[in-house]
Amino acid sequence: FIGRLIKIKKVEVLIRFFHNLSRENNHKFILEIIGDGPESDVVKEAQAANPRIIWHGTLVDEEKIAPIMKRASLVFVPGLAGLSVNHAFAYGRPYATLSAKRHGPEIGYLKNGKNGFIINNDLKILEDYLNSRQKIEEFCRSAHKTSKSLSVDSWVKQILSALYA
Repeated sequence: FIGRLIKIKKVEVLIRFFHNLSRENNHKFILEIIGDGPESDVVKEAQAANPRIIWHGTLVDEEKIAPIMKRASLVFVPGLAGLSVNHAFAYGRPYATLSAKRHGPEIGYLKNGKNGFIINNDLKILEDYLNSRQKIEEFCRSAHKTSKSLSVDSWVKQILSALYA
């Protein structure tokens, strides 16, 4: 998870999912959370109960974020998605979120079942994904490919193309 710890990010859903995932998979996963905010008590409580939850607090230095993202198989923000989609893809990491009507425009970069997931109800799809090294590698390649189209250079080319078309 990377983002502000606020209600609309549904941190409690993330924690509940991780708790169930850990129980069903013999505690082989680790949840790393980057961010801070009003919902930090939810994270502190969960971290106290589960040593496999690592809370990094606020990080803005990419040198500190990079090693965490390198270890990640997925960025999961159950609540409203925004720039964290771009952030995940910049590191070649798939993005998962729950279906909602008010996601930011960045959700348009997410191709469900290719570089991430937009989940309606069943979080089992994430468990299946996390238990498949092949799927993780495939989705990471796809997320990285998507990030190439989100670069500033690509954006400038698109603007120039639109202006001179």
